[in-house]
Formats: sequence, structure tokens, C-alpha cells
Amino acid sequence: MSELERGLLAGLVGGLYLLFCLWCRYRHRRAVPHGGDGDILVAYASQTGTAIKLAQQSARALNGRARLMPLNQVDSRLLSQMRQALFVASTCGDGDAPDNAAVFTRRVLDGKAAKLPHLRFAVLALGDSQYPDFCAFGQRLHAQLAALGAQALAGPLLVDSARPAAANQALAGWREQLQQWWGQAPVEDSELPEASTSHWVLQARSHLNPGSPGEPLFHLRLSAATTQARSWQPGDIAEVTPPGCDIARHYSIASLPEDGSLDLVIRRQRDAAGRPGLASGWLTQELGCGAGITLRISDNPLFRPPATDIPLILIGNGSGIAGLRAQLRWRELHGGGRNWLLFGERDPASDHPFAGELDRWLESGHLDRIDLAFSRCPERARYVQDMLRERAATLAAWLADGAVIMVCGSRLGMARGVDDTLVDMLGRPALEALIRQDRYRRDVY
Repeated sequence: MSELERGLLAGLVGGLYLLFCLWCRYRHRRAVPHGGDGDILVAYASQTGTAIKLAQQSARALNGRARLMPLNQVDSRLLSQMRQALFVASTCGDGDAPDNAAVFTRRVLDGKAAKLPHLRFAVLALGDSQYPDFCAFGQRLHAQLAALGAQALAGPLLVDSARPAAANQALAGWREQLQQWWGQAPVEDSELPEASTSHWVLQARSHLNPGSPGEPLFHLRLSAATTQARSWQPGDIAEVTPPGCDIARHYSIASLPEDGSLDLVIRRQRDAAGRPGLASGWLTQELGCGAGITLRISDNPLFRPPATDIPLILIGNGSGIAGLRAQLRWRELHGGGRNWLLFGERDPASDHPFAGELDRWLESGHLDRIDLAFSRCPERARYVQDMLRERAATLAAWLADGAVIMVCGSRLGMARGVDDTLVDMLGRPALEALIRQDRYRRDVY
């Protein structure tokens, strides 16, 4: 197929899918009730669910006056109607907006939004002071609303997840401010949700890609050290703090409790001098089988699998296979559904994590199809986003059937490439429609 033919096909796919999205949006608006009809907007920007929980607590504290929704559902028209608003905003990546605020950011903050002199607002900004872009999105949101003429009730209130005691003190101040501003008695205490620690034992560790030109990838299986170990759901995150380090590392859990182990997939990282990374070196090399490990399991409600009657398109690379594997295991246990995996790695001769399991799922029909891309293939080097473009017609058909796209893996490489490719193929409005419909979910790092 020539470049011209590919361009015409992509344009046709994007146009047809945009019409489908507009029809879905019409149905969605008719079928889904708004998040309350109160006179105070409570909008949240959340990547892992913490901001959602705090926004819900704030909304309940307003005793029926709140209209609760994700930022992506807030547009200039709604802002022109509201007189009071609370924003609970997390920061992800390099100071970026969470996915469920990305549409709002492009259309309102970065666009030519109308002035908002009538709006009184406050921002609760969530972040981690161990990272350089602490609360960057929340502070940016506050500054740009003020630049549009909105009246700040107070400066942005910064909540530091790295300092739980200080964070909870800040949240107590938030409750007091709600009462001062609107005279509402809080119905409950607002506290930063904190995952409890649990104790595990390294049961087994296997090298998934021997001979790969890339860094080694390992599959770790952990067994509960006590009967008190907490459960988890697909999409949840294991937080591990290695010895001698104050910052926890976050890993997508690759298994379900029904599997009898908590599985992780970890690539050994190296610094500029070639030394193994502090966390990945300890987990993949120094920690011996039978040794204990303490970790926290954090909820990640925005990366849950859809119902099994909804087709699922899974896209990832490298250690991102962990989060995708958990989704497929859940779908297998709960009735299957249509599943399509697009996965990228380096070398076709050695980089095939969980090949036996994936082949079994393909043979049984649990996976409708698998498409693999290898960036160092001598015959045809390509990335997962290249393969996605080659499957334009198939992608359009699955999306027309209501499919959800879930992406897991590297944020700056694969995930950004996939995002750019979907914009090229479908158009920005169609991709934003997917995001608003919760049909484009990402767990990227």
C-alpha cells in the first residue's frame, strides 16, 4: 500500500470513527445522569484515584450543594454557569495533568477560554515533594484560572503525600476552609488515603529475556508471609522501598489473588556508570529467594478492566506486560470477552515475556489476536505505534463495537507514540471523546 493510500485510509477511518463518537456522545449525554445538580462545582484530576476520594469527601461535606465530576467533563460553557468551584488536582509525570484532566487542559487552560470574573474558586493540589514538579499541575490550574479573572478564595493548598502527617494537617485546614466559605459542617474527616504495609516472601525469580540486547527483565513471584496480607484488583500498584532509599518504587501487579502469588515484572536499570539501579538491582539480583519484603498495595481504580461484554484492546511494551497480564487474567476468570494484545519489545529472538501463556490464550480463543513489534528486528524494525497504524481498519472496527483501549508501559516512549498515532488516525476530537467516555485508560510511567 502506497503512502497516499495509507493516508486516505487513515482519513476515512478517522472520519467514520468521529461520526460514531458523536453518536455515542449523544447517547451518553442522554443516558448518564450528571454528577449532582448543586451550585458548587467539585472537579477532580486524578491518575490513581486519590484525588477522586478527596473530591468525594469534599462533595459530601457540602451537604447536597456539590456537582461532582472529572475535569474532562468541565468545559467553558459549564464554567460560565457556575459561580463557585473546588478543584482537587493531582500531578503526574513531569508536572503533567492526569489523563482525566487532559481534555480540559487543552480546551480550557491552553485554549482561548472566556474570562471568568464571576467564578470564586479554590484548588487542593496533591503531589509528592520527593519529585521536582511537586504539585505542578494543581499550581498551574490555580494560576491559569486566576489569569482568566476567576477570584481565588485562597492560595492553592498543597498536600504532600511524602509527609502523611503534614498532609493530613493540610486536609484538616481544607475542611475548616469549606466550613468558613459555605458554612457547611463536614460530614467526615478528610485524610490522605494510605495503603497499609504487608509482608511477603520472594518465592521465585525468573529471567524472562536471556540473550536480549536490552537490559534483563525478571518475573518475581511473592507469597504472603502472613494470612493478613491484603487483597488487590487488576490495575493495582505495589509500592516497594528498597534498603537505603527513602523513595518508593511503583510496580504494576502482574497477577490476581486467585493465582496464589503477587507477581511483578521488573527490568534491571543501570545508571550512567553501569551500576544497577538501587531498587531494580536489589529486587532482581540481591534479594534472595526465601527472603522477606515489605510493600504497600495502592488502589488504582482508573485502570480497572471493563466488563467482559466490552471488547478490550491492550497496548504496551517492556515491563508494561505486567499490567496487561493482570487484565487478561481477570477477563479469563470472569468470562473472557474479546481481547486484542499489541505489544512491543526489542529482539524477536529473545524478548517474548510470558510467550507460553500468551500462546495458550491465543489457542483457546481468550485472545482474539496478538500483534508483536520488535524495535531491533533485522528484517523489519518497528514500534508498537507503527503496528497500530498498520492495523487501522481493524482498530476502527473494534472501536465501532465499543472497545476500550488500555495502555501500560513507558510514558515518554511508547505511550506518547501511541497517543500521537491515535490522534493522527482518529483525530483529536475522536480521541478526546474516548477519554471522556472512559474508553482510553493508561497506566504509564
